[in-house]
Amino acid sequence: MLNDSSMATQHRQQHDQNKNGGLKGTGSVIVIMVPFSLQSHMNQLLQLSCLISSYNVPVHYLGSTFCNSQSIFASHSSLFSNNFPQARRVVIIHDVLTSSAVQDARSVANAESYTFNCASAFNIFSHYWEEMGKPSQIGGHEISIPINNLYLPSVLEGLTPESIRKMDHEYQFLGSRSGELYNTSRSIEGNFLGLLSKLTETTISNEKKINIWAMGPLNPVTISSKVSSTGRRDKCLEWLDNQKPNSVMYICFGTTISMTNDQIEQVAVGLEQSGTKFIWVFRDADKGDHCTRARACCRSPSLPQGKSVRTLMASDEGDEMRKRAADLGAALRTSTDEGGVSRMEWDSFVKHILRS
Repeated sequence: MLNDSSMATQHRQQHDQNKNGGLKGTGSVIVIMVPFSLQSHMNQLLQLSCLISSYNVPVHYLGSTFCNSQSIFASHSSLFSNNFPQARRVVIIHDVLTSSAVQDARSVANAESYTFNCASAFNIFSHYWEEMGKPSQIGGHEISIPINNLYLPSVLEGLTPESIRKMDHEYQFLGSRSGELYNTSRSIEGNFLGLLSKLTETTISNEKKINIWAMGPLNPVTISSKVSSTGRRDKCLEWLDNQKPNSVMYICFGTTISMTNDQIEQVAVGLEQSGTKFIWVFRDADKGDHCTRARACCRSPSLPQGKSVRTLMASDEGDEMRKRAADLGAALRTSTDEGGVSRMEWDSFVKHILRS
């Protein structure tokens, strides 16, 4: 599996080659990444950039100088054609929420665009399925998973009207895409990727076939063996090393959840009442007006109670849930090995964009 350091090193080497004239000639294929300016979205496309560049494909990541958080991408075909006139093919991979920014790519003869979806295939399918009225069939195909028998809260309940308007605006520019990329793996979401493929075949307005690639997981993690200047590991890892296996809960609400101090205190009380050892990860919110508005669009999470935590960590039901999570984790790790399903998806996508 490609880890962060090796992928980043190869990306830097390829970037240096590009600056020294690596794009000269008419046979080159280059990739342009257009992220949506939220940390959780930008990081995934950065990881994808490193992955694609490890195949010796030049990658350019567009964004502003202020952590890409204030960028407003110009919608001009000259962005692609004037900067890369000698490229045989310009491949634009853009966040689905920046579709309007690359709408003019269709007017560039040597350009083709691909959407990148940061959310899970389950989340995206649920959104479309709900908007369609939750049918039992899609394009004449029965939904072969017991989704109709499950209680699923509305996907739209977690979004504000502002967020929904933003999504609706961007989705109207998806018609010219050449394919879709998802940060997931067929080893865990194969059913939903299949349903999304059927959904695309049913709703697409032209004759062009839309391919889907599952490029995840795009968050490779390696545990560093480095020690500090005092000769000791990080104190958090030292503490974790001394705990029993499967006895510590890891808690992280992601990068776009907004919580008040009172809500944080309620979570802390619930964790304390559970008697479970835990590691709770916080991060500073993105700074800047754009991200401040985006954070305001996010609903706060439901808060765990002590009983719920004890169920997860100290019951037969919790044991079953944690075993399933461990099995899914193992499937994900092997999916990126040589011959794994995700590795084959990587190879397939790169082969596709490098085609003659």
